[in-house]
Amino acid sequence: MDYVAIGINTDIFYSILKFLRQNNWRLDLEYDEKMLDKGIDFDLYQFNKDGEIILLVWDNWLEGEVKASRERLEELSDHFSFELFDTEKAVCEGAKGTYPMAGVDIEPNSKAEERIEGLYIDSPITRDNNGYGAPLTMTVFSFVWA
Repeated sequence: MDYVAIGINTDIFYSILKFLRQNNWRLDLEYDEKMLDKGIDFDLYQFNKDGEIILLVWDNWLEGEVKASRERLEELSDHFSFELFDTEKAVCEGAKGTYPMAGVDIEPNSKAEERIEGLYIDSPITRDNNGYGAPLTMTVFSFVWA
């Protein structure tokens, strides 16, 4: 199963690309250099090694994201010193306040200094909330629930 780490600093993001290339990961896919916004507004890379895939996406608002196996994300997090937040089997219930009244509501809203880095959520249980259980509208990736 793949997981997504988000909010990875731009310098670290591009260091991860360099690291993967140096460690025999094959670049299978790259956002086309002919696109005017490459590296300015958006960037994307997909690497493969022995059938394992790592997908990296960057944009100028939320910075870097890495989609990979949990083991690979932990390895990269240790090597490049970015944090992974773990929420395993959390129960979120009874949200009846203001919108979105959800069990899980992850933000930042709009301020550039608001960040969430390396978020991982495993098997959340949401119940008895007025809103949806887990509205997530942050980025290009959809979250993967274990």
